[in-house]
Amino acid sequence: MNDVVQNNVIVSPDRTLTNEYQFKIRKYLLSYENEKRELKEQVADGIISLADAEEEMKRIKEKEFRLKKKIVDDIHVTRNGKPRAISPGNPTSSYPNGYYYTRLSGNGQPVKRQTLEELYDYLYEYYFGSVELYSIGKVFELALSEKENSENSEKDTIRRYRVDVNRFFTPEFTACDIRTVTDTSLKEYTQGLVHRGPLTKDAFIAYKTLLNLVFRYAVRKRIITFNPVDSINNRVYLKSCDCEKPRAEDETFSAKDIHALNDEMKRREGMKRYQQSKNCLGFHSAIRFSMLAGERIGEVVALRWDDVDFQRKQVHIHAQLLEREDENGNKHYIYVSCLKNEKGVPKGGRYFPITPMIENLFQEIRQRNEVLGISPDYIFTDLEGNWLNKKQLGKYLYLMCKSVGITVTKNHGFRKTLNSKMREAGASSVDCAKLLGHSPETNERCYTFSRNEINEEMRKLLEELEAEVASEEQGTVFEEKGTVYTIPFAKRKSPRTLNS
Repeated sequence: MNDVVQNNVIVSPDRTLTNEYQFKIRKYLLSYENEKRELKEQVADGIISLADAEEEMKRIKEKEFRLKKKIVDDIHVTRNGKPRAISPGNPTSSYPNGYYYTRLSGNGQPVKRQTLEELYDYLYEYYFGSVELYSIGKVFELALSEKENSENSEKDTIRRYRVDVNRFFTPEFTACDIRTVTDTSLKEYTQGLVHRGPLTKDAFIAYKTLLNLVFRYAVRKRIITFNPVDSINNRVYLKSCDCEKPRAEDETFSAKDIHALNDEMKRREGMKRYQQSKNCLGFHSAIRFSMLAGERIGEVVALRWDDVDFQRKQVHIHAQLLEREDENGNKHYIYVSCLKNEKGVPKGGRYFPITPMIENLFQEIRQRNEVLGISPDYIFTDLEGNWLNKKQLGKYLYLMCKSVGITVTKNHGFRKTLNSKMREAGASSVDCAKLLGHSPETNERCYTFSRNEINEEMRKLLEELEAEVASEEQGTVFEEKGTVYTIPFAKRKSPRTLNS
């Protein structure tokens, strides 16, 4: 058997990084890195407390160390294949608490570190650092950094690339040395990807764009000599993709989904880790309002108590929170007095009926604010009265949907759900568009001239839909007094036509 030289270390072929066992361990190490990053983000977003995060971080690091020790022990051997000794040392002036030491394979250089964990971190970096440098994941980071800093790219474009890399690149693929990728292996990976989905046409194009970003950068920097992405023929793989337009039922929440979300929110509200989160209750209130009103997420977090008219039973939707970035790259939110469909020019917004369930939700929030001793201007806030970050709210909803096995994960799904249920119940497309503030190009343009006030028949329809929910066998509207938990709309047998 021929030996392989790596970092001046002689490694037998059955101990190289292509070994399936070692490759699997590297996959788990990458997954632990992702877990730690997500945990830090959840703390920053106020989803879990710092104390709980520290305990979870400790558990992840312990698992990470055990796996890193396994992969290092597999390669940290003598010439005859026996494990190299790793021994404790007595305290010295440089290491008053003692140390651990060993000798590197190949050159026999001694290495000392204060703790066993630090020593294994060094050994892992020593043996596998050069491979990490040329991993697909590392090249992606370099390519994306270049694009962000030199190609005048929009921030949303950069964020989309980061979402796509987690969506399309498996941990194994990300850890792979880009220099070893051939046109055949890349086509095999692509075929597996489209068969696991299937992907939509747009998703496949996004995957191909991601590949081009990474491999074209590698060619320009002479990391590789040819681009295997050139061998990917779109037509071949699009045959296995879903090229039809998304169906409405694939983008809306079912009654079962709504029940699952409400049950999960109720469960979390009884858990200490979420009770200590300053954002949790505010997130839940905002999500419940979205279920009932179908508003855009930026419109929900921008709602003020001044926008609520309990006497006329209506909510004025006329503003949104938008993310902006200053010259130093710091992100912040601003209050904008116009809606998405108004294209930057305020036109008075729209009104949404306060149904009994929405009124109960508002009263519940008011009672909670009194107990907390806060009087915020905004309806949906954290426990300190600060407005909610819409990005954090969207991420919280996404993670919660994933945790209960719901495929629809965005706030926009509530919007589509409410619209489709009102249409099924007999509401006209004109009335639905006016109520929710969207104006699809295929829709009749005459609704623009309709009265900017609440259609009383639409109010009655919404209240009747809520009443039907209360009598469903699947569940009840109120699990506890004053708390909204479900709103699965029932389909009407005889559609009615509502006139604006």
